[in-house]
Amino acid sequence: MFCKVDRVILLHKTSQFCNSSSPQIEYCFPNAIRRVSSYVERIRRGQNLKENVKLPVKCYENGNFILFSQKPRKVLVQKGIQMNKIKQFRLTREKYQVVSTMGVNVKENSVFLGLGSDSEPQFALEIPYDESLMDKFGNASARFLGVRKSLFLLSEAESSLTSQACSLLSWHKQKVHCPDCGNLLINIGCTGSKLCTSESCSSHKLNKRHYPPINPVGISIVSDELNTKVLLVRQPSHLPGMFTCIAGFLEVGESVEDNIRREVAEEVGLDVIKTEYVASQHWAFPASRLMLGYHATVKSADEKISLDAAELEDAAWFTPKQLRESLERVTALADKELSMLPGSEETSSFRWVPPKGALANKLICWWLDRFDS
Repeated sequence: MFCKVDRVILLHKTSQFCNSSSPQIEYCFPNAIRRVSSYVERIRRGQNLKENVKLPVKCYENGNFILFSQKPRKVLVQKGIQMNKIKQFRLTREKYQVVSTMGVNVKENSVFLGLGSDSEPQFALEIPYDESLMDKFGNASARFLGVRKSLFLLSEAESSLTSQACSLLSWHKQKVHCPDCGNLLINIGCTGSKLCTSESCSSHKLNKRHYPPINPVGISIVSDELNTKVLLVRQPSHLPGMFTCIAGFLEVGESVEDNIRREVAEEVGLDVIKTEYVASQHWAFPASRLMLGYHATVKSADEKISLDAAELEDAAWFTPKQLRESLERVTALADKELSMLPGSEETSSFRWVPPKGALANKLICWWLDRFDS
C-alpha cells in the first residue's frame, strides 16, 4: 500500500506505434513515507518503464543514481557496517538534484537499472574522471573504488547491481548504429533496449529492438569421485598465487554440460563422468557474461593432469584444508582493502582463490559446505 503518491500514465508500447487504443499503465511515485511493494509488483512496474521510449521526468527526479567514473572506471562506495569483524561496503546513491548540477546530461547518459526494494528508480551514471568531481564526492567514508575490487567488498546483491550497471553503460556507448542499415538507434526505456526506425529496416520488416547481448560461459569446480580434493587452475594473467575454476565460452551447438566436459578435457586432459548445476552469475568483465556454475566429477585425483600450456600456467589438486585456509586469507585481504595487484608481497607468498563476489569463490564454498562440513 502507498500512503501518498503522484501518478504518471504510461503507454505500454513505444510512442511511434501507439494509438488511442493502446493500454495505459499507471506508475506510482512514492512520497516520503510508504510501505515497500511486493516483488512481483515492483518487477512489473520496472518492466513497464523499460517498455517506453522515454522515461517520465519524475523517474529521474525520484531516482537514486550510482556514480561511475570514466577511464579508469571506478564506482562510488562508502563504508557501511562491520559484520563478523569484516568491513562491509555499500554503494553510494545520489539524488537527481545533486547529479544534475555536474554538467552531465543525466537523461542521455544514465542507464535504468530497475526499481529498488523501496520502489524508487535506480540509475547508473558515468561522470568524467575529473579531480574536482572526485573530491566533491569523496570524503572520509565515501570514495571512488576500482570496479573489480568493489565486487569483492560489496554485498552479493550490490556486486550484482554494479556488474549490471557496467555492462549496460558499456553497451549504451558502443551500440550506437543499427547493424542492418547503419542508422542511428533510438534509446528505449533509458538504454534498456534500442530501436532502428529507418525506412530501409521498416520496408524489410527489420524494425525491431536491439538488446544488450549476454555471452554464456561454463565454469566448473572439478573434484574426484570421492570428493576428497578439488582441481583448480591458473592462467598467466592471474594474480600471483591465484588458482581458480576451469571456465570457457559455450560454442555453437553445445549444451552447458557439453561445454564443461570439453573445457576440462582441453585444459587438463581429464574426462568428466558427471556434472551438476550449482549456481549462475552475471559478470561484466571484460564484457557482459552469464557465468553458469557446475560441479564436475572426474574418476580420481590420481589421474595424470595433461596441461594445455597455451591456456594455463599451472593446475593442481587442493585439499579441503588448503581451500579453507585460502578463503580465510582472501577474507583478510578484503578486510585490509589491499590493492591485490601483481607484485604485492602479501599476495605472492601463498596460493589463494578468487575473492568473494566471484562465482568461483561461491562454487568452492558450496563444495566445502556439501562435502566437508
